[in-house]
Amino acid sequence: MDLETFLLDLTNRAVPGGAAAAAQSAAMGAALLRKVARVALQRPTIAASAQGHFETLWAIASEQQAALTELADEDTQAYRELLALQRSPADDALVKQTWSRVIDIPIRLAGACDRLLQASSSIDEICPTRLLPDLWIAQSLLTAGVKAGVWCAEANLRTSPSILDTASFRLRLAALADSPFGSPPK
Repeated sequence: MDLETFLLDLTNRAVPGGAAAAAQSAAMGAALLRKVARVALQRPTIAASAQGHFETLWAIASEQQAALTELADEDTQAYRELLALQRSPADDALVKQTWSRVIDIPIRLAGACDRLLQASSSIDEICPTRLLPDLWIAQSLLTAGVKAGVWCAEANLRTSPSILDTASFRLRLAALADSPFGSPPK
């Protein structure tokens, strides 16, 4: 789906929602990190130690960009399924499966953003000056992605049915909330 269609759907439909929007924004952050790495690696004067950092950043950002784009689609589909469940009765297994996805996807979003932030955290010192705005904007989008993922998961946990065992989700969420990049709202 192109960006304009996504934005129209975001405005006018029940889905996509916040987690899908955050995943798309985070994918843009990953793309900016890839740009920073690509341009830095094309410099003829890049130091060997810096080259390794940028190659690692390129690899992680490439992998996570694809994952984040997929998460946006997964979140939209999971919420469509949840909305359908709310309109008609379903067995407990299907309810648990759907709610589990609705909680898991934003946690995975936050985790992907956290990995990218960790990978880019030491790049400031070796980043070419003209690329710093792209690096910082990428990091801002990814920080928002961690927070959005944590917040969406927390909200979904608060509204999940009592038949769902949420302990494993809460543990994963707590680990992300302890990250320097994410914390749940008060």
